[in-house]
Amino acid sequence: MRAIIWNGPRQMDISDVPMPKPKAGEVLIKVHSVGICGSELSGFLGENSLRIPPLIMGHEFSGIVAQLGGQVTRFKTGDGVVVNPLITCGECFFCSRGLQNLCKQRQLIGVHTPGAFAEYVSVPEANCLPISPTASSLLLNSLAEPMACGVRAIRVGGVQPGDRVMVLGAGTIGLFAMIAIKEAGG
Repeated sequence: MRAIIWNGPRQMDISDVPMPKPKAGEVLIKVHSVGICGSELSGFLGENSLRIPPLIMGHEFSGIVAQLGGQVTRFKTGDGVVVNPLITCGECFFCSRGLQNLCKQRQLIGVHTPGAFAEYVSVPEANCLPISPTASSLLLNSLAEPMACGVRAIRVGGVQPGDRVMVLGAGTIGLFAMIAIKEAGG
């Protein structure tokens, strides 16, 4: 399969790499739509210490289930999915309290594991949410991760109806934060 490999600061190459094989509890996704996050731009420039080359980046994506690993029960081939890129243990103190972002074992698809700047990516079934497999749904849902960031920002900020809020930056997350603020009445 073809993938975009980040090989170091300002160096990306399109290469042929082995097709991932889903392990038990994983699904192989045929990538349909993938976003380019600002963190990937800083990674490309070599300004993000979490990313270590060589790496297939891409954590904002959706696609079609192409193959099932053993013990997968929620999906079948052909299903549309959007993927939560945060992989956690699901069992620690933080995970058991809904604070998965604090899991000591957390990993991010496209940072710690191969991401979606490729034709296919293998991800945990638990990280997939079902969506319509239509092209328009797949494209729209690839924006779920940055939208979630914008929604979380206004929730953490406690935005209430009538509040005046200033958003610095009109990138994807800033624009989604503005939409969420409007929906919250701010």
